[in-house]
Amino acid sequence: MKNTEARKILGLDPDDDPRAFLPAFEETRDYKQELVNNAPSEEIKFRYQQELLEYEAAVKVVAGKQKIRPHTDFMVVLLLLASFSAVGWWGYQWYQQQWNAHAQTEVKIAELQSEGRIAVIGRKWPEAEIVYLEIEKLDPGSTVAATGFEAIKRGKLEEQSQQLFYTLGESQAALEAGRWDEAERLARLVIDQSPDNETAKRKIEIIHQGRRKQDISLKMMAITDALDQGSIPEAQQAHTTLRMTDPKNPNISIFANRIETQLQAIKKRHDRAEVLHQEALKLDTGEFSPKAMTMLNDARRLHPESVQVLALYKKMSNYTRSINVPVDYPTISKAIEAALPRDLIRVAPGTYKESLTITKPIRLEGSADGKTKFELPAKASGFITITSEAAGANISGFDFKHIGFDHGIDRYSGITIEADKVTISSCNIEHSAGHGIAITDGAKAKIIGCKITLCGWDGISVYGKSSKAEVTDTLCQSNLQQGIGFWLGGSGSVTNSRCLKNGLCGIVAMSKGTKVVITSNTCSSNREAGILVSDAVSAELTSNLCEKNLLSGIVARSDGTAVTMVNNVTKGNHEAGILTHRGVKITKFENNKASGNVSQQIWRDANLKKLKTK
Repeated sequence: MKNTEARKILGLDPDDDPRAFLPAFEETRDYKQELVNNAPSEEIKFRYQQELLEYEAAVKVVAGKQKIRPHTDFMVVLLLLASFSAVGWWGYQWYQQQWNAHAQTEVKIAELQSEGRIAVIGRKWPEAEIVYLEIEKLDPGSTVAATGFEAIKRGKLEEQSQQLFYTLGESQAALEAGRWDEAERLARLVIDQSPDNETAKRKIEIIHQGRRKQDISLKMMAITDALDQGSIPEAQQAHTTLRMTDPKNPNISIFANRIETQLQAIKKRHDRAEVLHQEALKLDTGEFSPKAMTMLNDARRLHPESVQVLALYKKMSNYTRSINVPVDYPTISKAIEAALPRDLIRVAPGTYKESLTITKPIRLEGSADGKTKFELPAKASGFITITSEAAGANISGFDFKHIGFDHGIDRYSGITIEADKVTISSCNIEHSAGHGIAITDGAKAKIIGCKITLCGWDGISVYGKSSKAEVTDTLCQSNLQQGIGFWLGGSGSVTNSRCLKNGLCGIVAMSKGTKVVITSNTCSSNREAGILVSDAVSAELTSNLCEKNLLSGIVARSDGTAVTMVNNVTKGNHEAGILTHRGVKITKFENNKASGNVSQQIWRDANLKKLKTK
């Protein structure tokens, strides 16, 4: 501590003689000592001790600089000089040296004490310990050193407590974000420093519980996704894993029933395929039979793994002229130009960047295993347009995918159908810029066993007076608007199909003159209704499952709409299970079930504003 700092603490001016204030200094020191003795708490006592030590250090610094000593010193010197001049002189010199050494020690201790306090405040523990060790060395048993060491001990404990609290907070943030490894690592850091910390131990228990819940949830999602995709072996494997992980999970039996139901459905399809195979065999006279080929196409769709069905299909296909791409013609377009009506064009596996216009009733066949692909830029064109002259055309076994995205008003659909009696089967259409399949201008088509996903508009769109589509065993998933839509007089049927996670409704039918039969379908997790019929539509809804849609499961609205509802099941929808507006004619309403829907289960004759759908 410097002399100027000490004078400031004592309230002395630069020219003041500190000897004149020694009694006042002593009185003030006694007062501060009394404050220490009577402090109401350890924290306040510690602060008073620090102030007292600083005050004493300031007195010592000023007294040391002035070399103040008691007034009796002078009298002693005079007496010694008078009595023993030589001995007295040397005795005085020895006393003066001892006194000065003591004063210098006191000044050094005061300076070190100030440094120690600064180090403690700054939490520089090694530096503070060195300072107080030096004070202890200068003044063994010093209360200044003891107080300093106590301050270091309390400071370290406080710092550790703050660090543990901060680490626990970081662990909690990681836990809430689902970062289990990080959350557990931070909690264990706390336990390493504080083995008895109950908060950290409880947090590790919560982390383990959260991990388990997330793991179980992921396993259930894996089962659901596998079932939605029709991947029964994957669903069975995930179900076995869930049963081993969480044997008391109430969903185990539910999933088991769903798997068994789908297995029965597969067996039913296989049995039906065999029946078609036997009927086609009866028509095998060595000549081409369109009826037999239709049966075999259906049989291949129902049982793709059947060796017998495939063998008969190949045999009877050869009864007509068969064109192979690229063996006979380098491109599909060239093969179509050369083909005659009812010719079969077989396209080898590969990726084809062609846009086709079909103007004759031919059969165009890919490999049906996902290896015969069409790819085009989204803004370039559609993949296939079937004109009105091509009535009876058949397309099967292709994958279609647009590359990129078209934000324009007029977008290209994947397949556009303008002809009668067209069949599209076993095709996958992904990322089509517009509709996946568009049936227009009075066209009539069958869509069988297709998968249509992530399209820019509807998965399947049937529009225009007299246009008609029969959709069977088809998946329409994650399309930007509807899964399947019937518009402007377009009619048809949807059977045994799934419409999942579409941007608007699963299935929608709107406009006067539209007639639809919707049977045994699943419409799940769509952002609006599962099924919506409106604007004077005539609809038959039978044995459909509508679940987990963000609006209602089934909605019928608008004056003039006539609907039959029988054996439908709605559950887990975010609004009503079944919602029919006032003015809708219900021609039949039997054995419909609704459960677990958020708003109402079955809401008849509702008086609500119309929803904007398209």
